[in-house]
Amino acid sequence: QAAMFNFVLGDFLTVVPLVAVVCWASAGAKGLIKRLAENSVVRYLGRISYGIYLYHFPALAVVFLFCESFETQFPPLGPIRFVIAGLVTVAAAATSWHLLEQPLSRLKARLSYTATLARN
Repeated sequence: QAAMFNFVLGDFLTVVPLVAVVCWASAGAKGLIKRLAENSVVRYLGRISYGIYLYHFPALAVVFLFCESFETQFPPLGPIRFVIAGLVTVAAAATSWHLLEQPLSRLKARLSYTATLARN
C-alpha cells in the first residue's frame, strides 16, 4: 500500500498540474505562464525533451556506477540525487540532440516522403 500511496502522491499528483500548465500554455496562456513558456532555457529543454525522456534512467545508472567506482555513497532519493541525475540527463540529451538528432533532422529535410512511381 505504501508504494501505491507514493505513486499517487509522488507521481500522479505531481504530473497532473504540470500537464494542466502545458495545456494552458499551448492554448495561449498570458502572464507568467506565457513568459515561462517563451523562456529560452525552457524552450531548449523542450527541444531536447525526447532525449531527456530516453536518457533519464541510463543517466541514473551512470551516477550509480560513478559513485560505486569511486566508493562514494549513492545520493539518497531526494533533491541532491535529482539535481545530479538531472544534470547528467540534460548533458546526455543535449549531446544527443546536437550530434545525432539535429543532423538526422536536417538530412530528413532532404528526403522525399512520397513514393516515386516506376516509369515505363
